[in-house]
Amino acid sequence: MGEAYRAQNDQANANQSFMKAIQYFKRATEIDKNYKSAYRFIGLTYRNLGDEANAQQFLNKAESIK
Repeated sequence: MGEAYRAQNDQANANQSFMKAIQYFKRATEIDKNYKSAYRFIGLTYRNLGDEANAQQFLNKAESIK
């Protein structure tokens, strides 16, 4: 949804959707600490928000999971 709002130049709703996605992905990682895709999607979603520091942290975590 965040991407759809962004395409419509509705950054406020895009950011809200991205933050909601992060919440759900983080919940998934609480259930499965080795859920590589969830960490990757958290990182990519932070990147969509322009938060490169958090993006890199979660992308690194995803890469560290075998």
